[in-house]
Amino acid sequence: MAIIEEIRAIAPEFEGYGHRRGDADLRHRDMVVNSRKAQRPMKENDLDPRGRWRFVHTSDIDHRNPICPFIARGVEVHGLDRLWVADLTSINIAEGFSCAPLDHCS
Repeated sequence: MAIIEEIRAIAPEFEGYGHRRGDADLRHRDMVVNSRKAQRPMKENDLDPRGRWRFVHTSDIDHRNPICPFIARGVEVHGLDRLWVADLTSINIAEGFSCAPLDHCS
């Protein structure tokens, strides 16, 4: 069963590979496989990729603790690098998500 050994060799390197990308990689390695031939051994040997959430919840709507006040209210900022703010809209990247810190005056 050379296919399962090749799949096991590929799986740690590419955790997100499903059977479609996995069998394409096997074909690239000059093996004769179709999608079913790769899908069944992956499922039987628990090598399927973990499912990912499509949406990351970045807000906490259960406010048991006090909400942070805007402490810079009424402060006049003159010049760069004096007040930094953050846009908490999530930016999806390969490792998860991130936010964008911004200089208030730029």
